[in-house]
Amino acid sequence: MLLRDLPIFQHEKDDLRSFRLLTSQLIIHGSIWQADIVRTFAIPRVTVRRYVKLLQRQGAKGFFVPPPRR
Repeated sequence: MLLRDLPIFQHEKDDLRSFRLLTSQLIIHGSIWQADIVRTFAIPRVTVRRYVKLLQRQGAKGFFVPPPRR
């Protein structure tokens, strides 16, 4: 079995925050291109960029704090 066939991370089916964190980390570390995430998961490019920016500015904790109320 090749290393590429093994899962690198698992999260609950409905755990969107962990998914966003993982994909953003992969992009920042250069393991995958933003376009690959957009194409594979059918996510808008602006959404991927938003969460990469969130990771760069606030770190991993930014994904798990409640969003500010307006």
